[in-house]
Amino acid sequence: MNDKQIEEIISQYKTLAQNIREGIMDLTNQDITNIVTILQMCLQYCDSRPHNDIVSKANELLHKIQAENDRELCANLLVSFAERIQKFYEKSLFYYREIVDAYNNGSLDQEFINTHTYQNLVQVKQRDVELFQIISRHVFNINLKRIQKKHKLKVTFFLKDSAEWSCEELYKKFAASPDIEVNIVAAPFLLGTPKSILDTYAHTLSYFKNRGMDVIGLYDTEGEQYLSWESIGKPDILFLLNPHYTAFQSTADICQFPLSVLNVYIPYGILFYGNVEHQFNQMSHMLCWKIFCESSIHKELAKKYSDIGDSNVVESGYVKMDSFYKESHIDESKLWKVQDGVDKSMVKRIIYAPHYSIKSGWAGFGNFDKIYKQMYEYAKGHASTTSWVIRPHPMLMSQCVSEGIFKSEQEYEDYLQMWEDLPNAHVNTEGMYIDLFITSDAMILDSISFLSEYLYAHKPMLFLTRERQTFNEYGQKVRDILYKVDGGDFDGICQFIEQVVIQEKDVMRDERERFFSENLDYVNKRQSLASDFIFHYIENHWKGSEIK
Repeated sequence: MNDKQIEEIISQYKTLAQNIREGIMDLTNQDITNIVTILQMCLQYCDSRPHNDIVSKANELLHKIQAENDRELCANLLVSFAERIQKFYEKSLFYYREIVDAYNNGSLDQEFINTHTYQNLVQVKQRDVELFQIISRHVFNINLKRIQKKHKLKVTFFLKDSAEWSCEELYKKFAASPDIEVNIVAAPFLLGTPKSILDTYAHTLSYFKNRGMDVIGLYDTEGEQYLSWESIGKPDILFLLNPHYTAFQSTADICQFPLSVLNVYIPYGILFYGNVEHQFNQMSHMLCWKIFCESSIHKELAKKYSDIGDSNVVESGYVKMDSFYKESHIDESKLWKVQDGVDKSMVKRIIYAPHYSIKSGWAGFGNFDKIYKQMYEYAKGHASTTSWVIRPHPMLMSQCVSEGIFKSEQEYEDYLQMWEDLPNAHVNTEGMYIDLFITSDAMILDSISFLSEYLYAHKPMLFLTRERQTFNEYGQKVRDILYKVDGGDFDGICQFIEQVVIQEKDVMRDERERFFSENLDYVNKRQSLASDFIFHYIENHWKGSEIK
């Protein structure tokens, strides 16, 4: 879609409205689905967001009007669509011309950057990718020059919940530097029920506060409004951990970030599944100065699928996995419960990690709805041989309620409490999980990122499959080296536990180790932790003279 097409659609909507009003066209024969789809495409072109709320309401109203055969009301609604598109379009065109004109006349300087947001660059990207890259590079260079004059650097990590926290070691390195001020900013992620969204937000703030970390909420729950970046202190460099910007609102949306901020993206998971557009080609990816990716395969995937290729992608290794390469004392008693009177050395420790995308869920990986009762009963009935930790995806509760697996959030929480009440099980729902991986014996899962991350534990895992699952090229390679059963095949799950875990017949170990060595062992490849690499990369661009 381009500007000319937008203008033509606005005109067509108005003409269609007039023809329906005058009876020249039959309202009952109009393809309402197509009208609404085009509306969504236009709004998304102008604003880079799906506008599901507007589109859903428009679809509902049009179908109602069509059923009642109300020509006048339909015509008025179509005119309102045209006016809405016109409003969004004029605004987007203003942002585009504003930054392009500034660039062309030499006034795209620090003063301009200090008073504008990334929405300007969004509109350039929508219209001209090559020009977008040129102007983006110019903006990034101005920000780098400003930063290089500073004696103290401000770094912020931005996230939606503690479960996706992946930068523990990197945060510590920034915090240990006397010349760097570092903090964490959290914002609500608008997927789930209203209760689950605000609960997750509150738990996230509490998690970091309880650990003595500097955390700020970007949303004021009492005033029910988002705070400005100016009011909480704009960072120089902002680390994003989640690329799905359309689930954030207002100042939490990267498109509304200050243009003076250098955005850096570190994936919160190892990119695995088949929706490559969401993994490598969202607007949020385009607005980042740098993306620090997990492996050479993922850099190649960015080159293949992103509109700007891998021009802003740097292979660093996977920061979250740095903890596997460092010695640390782990108090296993806080992680695992063993039934009284049972020999701990004879107990196998198993993680059950269900993904949220059950039934019609977006990614289509989840199988929790098929086996959640049987998994609990197995753990309950094998307390003398197994210890369990259930680590559900943070969005599993809201998906279970929306799909009718549980009648309410409380019923879901009651289910988790049943696990916690077992003498051989814990529930783990937030924060880092590396210690859990290290001390476990196996994992049963359909959680997407864990499928790669658990390879760093060098333990067997059972992947619960489903027809809707899709994989990128990297995911296809990983899938081939895992134990697999259909997500509803509980007998197959039991067989994995008995043979591979308890009897330790791990026949696929060598295959997994070979894949790990060739693709994921970034420390041996680079002779550096990912956090060290990224820290020095940022430090060199801050204190150095070279601009890239």
